[in-house]
Amino acid sequence: MPPMSRTDLKYWVSLCNHFGASAHISETYDSIINSYSYTARFYHSSNHIETCLNELDRVRDVCESPEEIEMALWYHDIVYKFVNTAKNEYDSAERLHKDLFAMGIYQRIINKMYVLILWTKHDGTPDTNDGCVIVDIDLSTLASLPEDFEKIGQKIRQEYSHLTDDEFIKGRVAFFKRMLDKPHIFQTNHYRDDYEDLARDNLVRFIKENEK
Repeated sequence: MPPMSRTDLKYWVSLCNHFGASAHISETYDSIINSYSYTARFYHSSNHIETCLNELDRVRDVCESPEEIEMALWYHDIVYKFVNTAKNEYDSAERLHKDLFAMGIYQRIINKMYVLILWTKHDGTPDTNDGCVIVDIDLSTLASLPEDFEKIGQKIRQEYSHLTDDEFIKGRVAFFKRMLDKPHIFQTNHYRDDYEDLARDNLVRFIKENEK
């Protein structure tokens, strides 16, 4: 019997129960899975969420509130508009707020998870431990083995089919340069120790191969 997927309903129900959800648990799960199942999602799909949740399970001992990070991960890419990406994280956080409020979860808890999602914009340095953890989890695939890193890039390219190759590569190079300009790509010691060097190697190689 194959192992249970980390995005299985059982895990979702357990998480919702932890927060005292009292309604719409199964319906909300179905809605989340449907959102990640659009045919245009080649990378930002339920597979990405599963990868993130598996990463979380490996670092739960360094989290202050792992369940809050877990819920934020379920939602952090639930809205993904490939043409106008500037609002993706805000819209995803709003979706979390709407769904969790309807399930009966306390507002103060929702607010904390809302902020965690906004940190996955990767436009600043989180000011909390769990903010750092969710950012590192979201960026963890930058430290994939070179062949896997290339495959991930191909999937992301498919999501941006409306762009020319030059436009896509220019944007990707710019993002990678922003990552490399930081003192560290990753915020937590765990990810710096185990992921930083490989991630930097991947980004530098991509830039060298594609920059014009």
